Amino acid sequence: MPITAIVYDLIYTPNPTQLLRDTLNSDRTALNGLEMLVQQGAAALSLWLNRPVPIEIMRDALIAHFAQTTD
Repeated sequence: MPITAIVYDLIYTPNPTQLLRDTLNSDRTALNGLEMLVQQGAAALSLWLNRPVPIEIMRDALIAHFAQTTD
């Protein structure tokens, strides 16, 4: 089934938000704001340190943090 739309909620916690829960049984792709948070943080840190930063490690740490602090 082709994707007809993407539902993007900038909120990253709770995951899923009510908006994204409402999207789960549709033909739409649901995305939360976690990746935007990761990418903005990585870009800022990279500028501050003037070097590349480990985005995958940052993403994994953020996901682990939310797994411990939410629900």
